[in-house]
Amino acid sequence: MNFLLSKSNILIFLLQIVLGFNLNFAGSSAISTSNIEMQNAEKEAFNQTFLMYQGQQSGSIIKQLIATIDLSNSQSEHKVEQQLDGNADFTVDDIIVTQKYNVYLHYNSENGFIDSVVINTIN
Repeated sequence: MNFLLSKSNILIFLLQIVLGFNLNFAGSSAISTSNIEMQNAEKEAFNQTFLMYQGQQSGSIIKQLIATIDLSNSQSEHKVEQQLDGNADFTVDDIIVTQKYNVYLHYNSENGFIDSVVINTIN
């Protein structure tokens, strides 16, 4: 009887180990999925900030875009570069309010966050 009890104890012990590992694996998988979902939500929220500026815009909207980029760069770990007609060294004073511009967004190929905004003057 003692031998059967020992066998039973061993069997229960082995089941606990197997189930414990399965539970830990399932738990880490759920945490991993949750992290990915949070990262995707963060990316969507970040990118949404700039999507409304894409396409043809007036100079006054471009000034708002530049302010939005500056604010984002001061608060986020994801930095957005900006160019006006191929020049990265420009100021908001270079934007003419009555002028029309095209805005192109570039996405980082590794993480999917917008990392560059290209503004071109429409002639």
